[in-house]
Amino acid sequence: MKYGFWIDGGTGEVVFCQRKHIDVVLNQPERFGFTRERLVAIYEKYGEKLGFEGFAREEILREAIRRGWIRVRRYAGRREVVSINVPALSPEIKEVLSRFAASLIKGFEVKGPSGLSEHIKDYPDTRVNITDPEGNLLLTTTLQAMADGNFENPRGE
Repeated sequence: MKYGFWIDGGTGEVVFCQRKHIDVVLNQPERFGFTRERLVAIYEKYGEKLGFEGFAREEILREAIRRGWIRVRRYAGRREVVSINVPALSPEIKEVLSRFAASLIKGFEVKGPSGLSEHIKDYPDTRVNITDPEGNLLLTTTLQAMADGNFENPRGE
């Protein structure tokens, strides 16, 4: 199982990423506080093709996260883990994450790449790594702990 989302850290609005997080930003730049021209300029700065997952993508995603967006990606395979990038672990962000984790455990519908609905659901004991925009680990926890509002276990200690 693999999925990706952007979550507005202020409103809690959840945006499903059908493929890549950068695609959502490129398709809706104003939603993330960018202009199309600014995104093109960042890609040109690195000499990369628009949409390429390289240095420009990293800069853009970090900037979106610093502006209050939360990036969620569940990786499938050998080390199944949910990776969440947050601007900070403020009380407001914790509340948004708690509601999102509870929804994810319960399950919800999203529009998939084919235009049909997909049911997204995950296990309560799924491991979650929460990092800041620079990738520094802030917390290792589970979806259930997040749903319960438990953010008191920094780095899994």
